[in-house]
Amino acid sequence: MFNNMIKNDYTEIIQLYIKKIEKELKENLKLIYIIGSSATDDVIVNWSDIDCIIVLYDYIEKDIELIKKISNSFSVKIGNTIYSKKEFENGLIDPKTYYYLLLQKNNILKFQYKSSDLLIPFVNSSECKKITKTILTIDLHNCKRILTYKKITDNQIKTLFKKIYVIMKSILIMNDYTPKNYRETFKLFHEIFKFEYFNYLDFINDFQNDNVDIIKLKNYALKLIIFVTESIIQ
Repeated sequence: MFNNMIKNDYTEIIQLYIKKIEKELKENLKLIYIIGSSATDDVIVNWSDIDCIIVLYDYIEKDIELIKKISNSFSVKIGNTIYSKKEFENGLIDPKTYYYLLLQKNNILKFQYKSSDLLIPFVNSSECKKITKTILTIDLHNCKRILTYKKITDNQIKTLFKKIYVIMKSILIMNDYTPKNYRETFKLFHEIFKFEYFNYLDFINDFQNDNVDIIKLKNYALKLIIFVTESIIQ
């Protein structure tokens, strides 16, 4: 299905990336937190990115450029969400960061590095569900917008798939589940809500081979939107 790169390569890249970040940023580095599929056992070779939350004491251009340079030196795409210590400690964080801090609080995932003087913002399940519902509304409308296009590009096909994923994940979070990756999200949503299973591995394989059934994908997305808006959201 995928090329000869193995999942262990992701672990090696993550370890080397963390080592370089720690070495180069020195005392300005306050937190490294690997999140998403690369932090779990659901890495999909040639598809999964490495997602990372980084907190710096000072958000300065020199170190931002350094992080960019280090990230771009690897074969796998590395995406970083970067905060200053002050904004992080004051809870000026995005919904994705909020959710993954909740996973850390519940001992589901762990930080890769944390300085002793960094305060972690207080997070709770109730507030996380409120934030998630707001983001869900945006994702639903973005998904609907794509479905109105007469023709969709490869990037829009990939975006539609990701919207299907985040909509399901959001619904699960709002119902007190804590999915960490594609496998858990699609499996749980199917089992809990008895909704048609989305075979994400088949989709990714088809996408990489330019063989996606776009009509089938759009019909699935439409069914999901209707199901969510009419049966689940209250």
